[in-house]
Amino acid sequence: MSDLIRNHWDLIRSSVAPTELQQPLLSPDANRTTGLPRTSPSPSSTNKSLIQVDEIQDEGLALYESQERGDGETIFGIILQQPRTIEPAFDDVFVSLLLKSIKLFDSLPPHPVSDIDSKLKDTTDAIVDLFDARLRYISTEDKWSSHGREYLSGRVHEFVRRGERIEFCLLAFPCKSSSIEKVFGTMPDRGEQLALEHLHSFVEAIEHIYEPGAKLWIVSDGHVFSDCIGVDDEMVDRYNAQLISMNATIGQRRGGADRVGFKSLVVLFNLEHSMAELEHIRLPALPSYISTQRTSAAELSRQMLVQGCKTREGVLRSRIESGSHSTLKLYCGFSRFMLEDLKLNRYTKHLSRSKLKKLGSKVAFEMIQRNEAYSNLVELLFPYHVRLSIHAHDNAGPKFGIRLFGHGVRALETLSFDAAEMTSFDLLHVPTPWHNCLVEVAGHHTLFMVKSKAVRDALSSGKFSGGWVDGSHQGVAGHFRLQLATLRSDIGYRAESVAGKRGGIWDSQANVYYDDLEKEYPYMSTAAVEVDLIHGRAALSDINSY
Repeated sequence: MSDLIRNHWDLIRSSVAPTELQQPLLSPDANRTTGLPRTSPSPSSTNKSLIQVDEIQDEGLALYESQERGDGETIFGIILQQPRTIEPAFDDVFVSLLLKSIKLFDSLPPHPVSDIDSKLKDTTDAIVDLFDARLRYISTEDKWSSHGREYLSGRVHEFVRRGERIEFCLLAFPCKSSSIEKVFGTMPDRGEQLALEHLHSFVEAIEHIYEPGAKLWIVSDGHVFSDCIGVDDEMVDRYNAQLISMNATIGQRRGGADRVGFKSLVVLFNLEHSMAELEHIRLPALPSYISTQRTSAAELSRQMLVQGCKTREGVLRSRIESGSHSTLKLYCGFSRFMLEDLKLNRYTKHLSRSKLKKLGSKVAFEMIQRNEAYSNLVELLFPYHVRLSIHAHDNAGPKFGIRLFGHGVRALETLSFDAAEMTSFDLLHVPTPWHNCLVEVAGHHTLFMVKSKAVRDALSSGKFSGGWVDGSHQGVAGHFRLQLATLRSDIGYRAESVAGKRGGIWDSQANVYYDDLEKEYPYMSTAAVEVDLIHGRAALSDINSY
């Protein structure tokens, strides 16, 4: 409704009769954790006006305004359609959250004459060229040349002409897949390490072109889908914690601690400080298809996300049933994806294939709904950011698909040097480290990203030997280390030697070396409890056959 709002803004302003909201709204309360004073006044100074503008629509509008941020003179506001199907108390809390958390520009725009400054244009073009060369994932229906490049240039130029740090946001790094046919363990490994290195290198390269630099925000969607994909909330929390530690180590080593940052659904809703303020609001329960272990903060954040940002169920279902190209392909892709993951999941492996298919269809619809809701929330909170994605978009904007790995990593369908490259299909994700494993083959400079099942198949065929190494003193995280069976390799000798020096464990039957590096490199090694879990899961699928 943005055009209608702009065209009738004078009518809207003349109808405003603000009333200060007296009920407590969503705001940090430092008293609960640090004993320090609150960082914002209570009750909130947000004003709410219920207005009717017949020229716009029959239903009313709710206009919220706040002066808590910025210079105290600038007004921040949000308009909602009324009436809503949910209680007004949630609207008040939800809008207060957005007004406090939305990432706006810190400065007023400069004089328009700067728009034609050739130096600014050259800088913008150089940054866009860098994105094109380093990150852009080329899809089959790519519209970069016809639409996307111009759109991205406009976004980047707005930061450049203000002299502000360019900000990107990427919905990614949720948690490891629960499928032992895709990954080896549950914690970040060398795949995540290389992906983070790749993103750091991109931001670092921008600094050589543009002095204010850039910041890339990884917005984790783990808690958005964890209950749908059969992963416990605490496992998502542990994965995120190790990922943040890994990122900090990379940033420190590369001399740029603030290049890549992390947000999550719980962090975006500030639930660490606001749980008590939300207890009086009753939100509808979410569908529960899989009996995962859930934390109260994660479940409440999911409820708030769906309640505040979802596409109406009837609209979404009609798009699928009508055969809407992108929605139908996404739905079919999610259904197939969930069938792959749930057949070995500990919560669903007992189900027959027919029941798994029915479950996968229900979960796929729920995931599409939440995916759109999360995308809407990020658009609200990061309205000016450059939106990056691990889905294969056509790159016309506003979202751009990216590659998570540089040219030194090949993503393959099978572990064979002449195998076809792994590609993104049905608008699903590009090759990612949380759905694959990283493989190093002796004598090859290129690293390979494949499913763990492909590694086991290659080992069972006798063409390769080797196994999983859980890190090294050189700062390399866990990965598969293999060699061609026809070539002599000292991998066993080196692993045994390292184990003797560092007190690690070499499993000669599985040809796998486990090294406890938690003290020196806490982000790399899988914790002992995770090794037990991996062995327990591995026994179910004959992973020890290699």
